[in-house]
Amino acid sequence: MLELAQYHNLPYQTSAEFDYTKTIREIYEKTDFKAVNRGHKERYENFMDFLKANDLMPLEQPNRYFDNKMAETDSHPPVKSIVNIGSEEAAERLNNYLGHLIRKNNKMQKELDRMKNIRMER
Repeated sequence: MLELAQYHNLPYQTSAEFDYTKTIREIYEKTDFKAVNRGHKERYENFMDFLKANDLMPLEQPNRYFDNKMAETDSHPPVKSIVNIGSEEAAERLNNYLGHLIRKNNKMQKELDRMKNIRMER
């Protein structure tokens, strides 16, 4: 992963370099995101040379086949974070999750009881 980050000029810190006293905001503000663009043209040309050398051709841009397939697909809308929804929807989601946890707990309890019975029979 480190080699990929270095090759693509992606911002990174090793665990030894990481300052746990800094906030996410402080780390973000000191991060150079423009570095990713440095060398991008050369990396792209290198990738295209690799494809050509191996008789592989990139898809046309834009990829009309993919775009057409996506247009035909009936997909669900994106899921909104619970912090960006109204209180009624948040309450409904939390209630559904509570129901899930209760069902899971009941299933685990039945399995535990079953195992206890097997042990007592021995």
